Amino acid sequence: PSPAVPCVIFTIQGTRVTAQEATLFDRLGGTAAVEAVVEEFYARLIVDEDLDIFFAGTNLNFLKKYQVKFLTLAFTGVPEGIDVPKIMIEKHERLFAMGLNGKHFDKVVGHLVAVLQSVEVPQNLIDEVVAILAPLRAAFVEGALPMQARHIRRLKVLPRRISETPVDWHLLKFVEDRVECVHVYLYK
Repeated sequence: PSPAVPCVIFTIQGTRVTAQEATLFDRLGGTAAVEAVVEEFYARLIVDEDLDIFFAGTNLNFLKKYQVKFLTLAFTGVPEGIDVPKIMIEKHERLFAMGLNGKHFDKVVGHLVAVLQSVEVPQNLIDEVVAILAPLRAAFVEGALPMQARHIRRLKVLPRRISETPVDWHLLKFVEDRVECVHVYLYK
């Protein structure tokens, strides 16, 4: 492991512990290690052509500070009663309006994994990181859906014909902020 990002700790508040007793946050090296990873993580995100638009005009120092807080919480254990997916959707609402979705989430996590690999974090710890973050992908898929529904709701006039099919109109039914297209065919 890199000396800048130690991967195993041996004491917590002066008490000797084994790796199994330490949180993932501690086993990754604590605050200093997470801060170093977040620095490199954002350096990669802002130059990724698929992701850079989401960082244009933002205060990166602010984002980095909150990313460290989020990862600290995620890697030490989220307290019961905190709905992390709901918070993720709320905090990324502006970005969902810009097109953020599950594919972007995949790229972001991919960059995080690449950073962890570059500082020689053991694969078993990387696997734990991915296991914690992967379930949040659903929040990014769900967060993107309401924006699509809102866009379709703004349509004032539906087309009278779709391609060459003898369809006079499509009825759009919205259920729980998701779009279900119910095709109603009215033949001449």
